Amino acid sequence: DAFVSYRSETSGFQARRVSGELFELARRHPREHSLRLFIDVNALGAGDLGHRIERALENSRNLVVLLDLRTPESRWVRKEIEHWLSHGGSPERLFLVRTDKEVDLSWDELAQDFAVPEGVPEPLRRLFSGEQKWFDAPGAWWRSEPGSLAGLYAAIVDVHPEELLVEETRLSRQRQRRARLVVTALSALLVVAVIAGFVALAMSRSSVASAKEARAQAAAASALLTL
Repeated sequence: DAFVSYRSETSGFQARRVSGELFELARRHPREHSLRLFIDVNALGAGDLGHRIERALENSRNLVVLLDLRTPESRWVRKEIEHWLSHGGSPERLFLVRTDKEVDLSWDELAQDFAVPEGVPEPLRRLFSGEQKWFDAPGAWWRSEPGSLAGLYAAIVDVHPEELLVEETRLSRQRQRRARLVVTALSALLVVAVIAGFVALAMSRSSVASAKEARAQAAAASALLTL
């Protein structure tokens, strides 16, 4: 379904978080065919992309490009974008995910390009006919709510984003209700445990007092017998 392109030195962790979030969305919203993502976890050496990566790019309907401040330096991200576009990839199926909040993806209407074109890989400059929608990566400290990539997942699998977001909201409220029930049950158990502790302590003190009284009575009886 999608190829995830990223600079491994700076966005490797976020790439795994993105793929994990997409797979989690696929689990919560199952469809006839399971979600298929290609994410290369091996650092590329000198030379060409390699047959395995080229074939994965050619077989992917969607390209997801993760962007950090140093992504434009990556010749591998540039080559992956160029190869995907030259083998039938459409700009409409290319999605951007920001992994660094300092990346400026604002749009210049007059230039019909990114306001800071040098902030994106060269093949993305002047590629789009209008402002490109982008997403923030999950796990980023400034935005880490679950389901933050629901819009991206909807675009990849061709489902209506509003319907998916409504379902995500319903599932989120369901999870919150379950969490409240668990907290309530644990609180009740804690109260019961505290009460049981106080009862046990009171019974222990009562037993100690009874034992002392029994010893005192035994000692008094023993004294009477010696008279």
